[in-house]
Amino acid sequence: MKIILMNWVYFKLNLDTDMKFKILLIVIIAFLASCSQNTKREAFLYTQNFQPETARIFSQDARLVFADVREETRLSNWNTANWQLADGFVKVTGSRTAEMQRRENVVKDLYQGNESFVILRGYRAPWLTLSMGDLAWIDYTAETTVSIKQGSSAGLAFRYQNSRQYYAFMLMKDSTARLFLRLQNREATPEHEAWMELGSVNFPVQPDREYHLNVNVRGSRILCSVDDSILIDHNDATLQNGKVALLADNPATFSPVTVEGVLEKQKPRPLPECAKPELVHQIDLPETNGDRNFFFLDVDSDSQLEIIITESAEKNNALRCLEFDGTELWQISGLQNPISEGGDKAFQIFDINGDGQNELVMTADFQIRVYNGKTGVLLKAVDTPKPNPYYDSRDYPYAKLLGDALCPVRLSPNDPPGFYIKDRYTNIWVYDHQLKFLWHKALGTGHFPLPVDINGDNIDEIMACYTLMDSHGKNIWKLLLSDHVDNIAFESLYPGRKPKRFYLAAGEMGLLEVEPKDGQILTRHELGHIQTISIADYLPGKPGLELLTQTLWREDQIFYLFDKDLHLISTWQGSFSIVYPLPWGEKGRDLVLSPDGILDPLTGRVIQKIEGQVLTVLGDVRFGNGLILVYKDDEILIYAPEKGWPVPAKHRPYRDFQSNYLPQVALPK
Repeated sequence: MKIILMNWVYFKLNLDTDMKFKILLIVIIAFLASCSQNTKREAFLYTQNFQPETARIFSQDARLVFADVREETRLSNWNTANWQLADGFVKVTGSRTAEMQRRENVVKDLYQGNESFVILRGYRAPWLTLSMGDLAWIDYTAETTVSIKQGSSAGLAFRYQNSRQYYAFMLMKDSTARLFLRLQNREATPEHEAWMELGSVNFPVQPDREYHLNVNVRGSRILCSVDDSILIDHNDATLQNGKVALLADNPATFSPVTVEGVLEKQKPRPLPECAKPELVHQIDLPETNGDRNFFFLDVDSDSQLEIIITESAEKNNALRCLEFDGTELWQISGLQNPISEGGDKAFQIFDINGDGQNELVMTADFQIRVYNGKTGVLLKAVDTPKPNPYYDSRDYPYAKLLGDALCPVRLSPNDPPGFYIKDRYTNIWVYDHQLKFLWHKALGTGHFPLPVDINGDNIDEIMACYTLMDSHGKNIWKLLLSDHVDNIAFESLYPGRKPKRFYLAAGEMGLLEVEPKDGQILTRHELGHIQTISIADYLPGKPGLELLTQTLWREDQIFYLFDKDLHLISTWQGSFSIVYPLPWGEKGRDLVLSPDGILDPLTGRVIQKIEGQVLTVLGDVRFGNGLILVYKDDEILIYAPEKGWPVPAKHRPYRDFQSNYLPQVALPK
């Protein structure tokens, strides 16, 4: 088409036309030429034989992953892959149907039939998906053979862009063959599947018989065949490119996949400039037999960060506090139980008694304890309350509350802060600075309720899941939504121009923007199980800040980048993790730090690899701003941007919304 248009333009240009028209045609020619330079079409032939000899096979988070083949979606069992190789074939071993039945039983047994997010996850259980190929594929023919077990549906997805966006030709258990369109922003409801049906014919499926599937897509025309007979001929131009994928809801077996056609390569956008990492410090760690996590806080009130290490071992759990030179300040060891009920952060560093020095406040072995930050000496302790028999806590295994998270709360403008503790999902208890119990509330808590001063009176309100409470536990407003909130941010996406609002990573309910005064939902994006929030200046050429979020469960590992008005800018796939804004781009631009390395926020492409386990990004008076901390070979390595690389003069202490963790230290101005 571009060649035809260019020939027409050249022809017109040679006519006796006026100069304005010639200039216009020259502009058109230049535009078409630039388009042709940025894209290149070429033929391709792809074959996936599912042979272990052809590629290194490994399990990544209990997924089948090798070469360009990857298991895309997750049922609730995180420890079992749902696809397996079998001598030149690939088999579905998981069951979407069994998962939905399991969740239904959970509702009956645990929730006593009450409505809960478990019901949502029932009808939103994902189709088991194995993708392969290249997003650059445009027009092609894809073929495979499938053998379906009794009560199964299975088929072939094409122009597959992620696990929420593709076409699919399916042989269904209801004796039909159907063509579906899956759109990213269409969510499953009790009334309909996430798929939109584009075509359907009667086709009785015989269990264990092999069927040869063929999909031919050219432009907007889609031909779907079984055993060389065309069953569906349909036109739809919604999706223009994408990989292929195998889909099933129950056990099925697929033969090798062949795809032949045309791909269109586009000249990739240049990656953002990025500083090179320079090792500025390393910390040798003591040996341990257990798992450990790291937190960086000003424990001893010297305006420098220290390291708190939580160690988990059988009846010998511990906390260690180290200086950055490796010197151990103190150790709290011999704890009989884990630090928290669900593995989250059940301690904080803050001045709870008003003496100008930080204390460690934590839950441990069914007590709330306060320790001297400098010495680790126990100052005070009270017993935790008995668990409340509300939802998840009905089968609580302990006589008293172990604790799941703890966070300081300003309860008075004149007194030191108090704090809350909570169980896993459904109860919150609030104490004052003297460890006096004030109130309890049974409600959905989400993971980390956020204390925040909404009205400027130096007293915190508490945003717990979908409920905003005052400092006395009285509801200000409540959203009537299911599931629970995984992250809460209270930020302005356009500082100085737009007010602060709540941004909720609300799981099955999606991403929400909420007015803090009355709880009005201003924006809602249902794009899967939204799990995390990261807010930064990822695109400095655009006004305001950007919000980056990602999915977990179901159709997971999809990242969405939004602008200041929560308009979707781009989407990409990557490994699920907590990501951190990193000001290592040109002129202090924020990039994305993840376990995969330093990423382009717009595309997710890796700019710079980082060896080791990425821990966090922070600033410290000794080493500067924008520091990357990495755990590797029993050492913590601290990387700074290369000398001479401009970074912001003042470190912005990015809150890790996954744990309400904010480094509490005096940072350089």
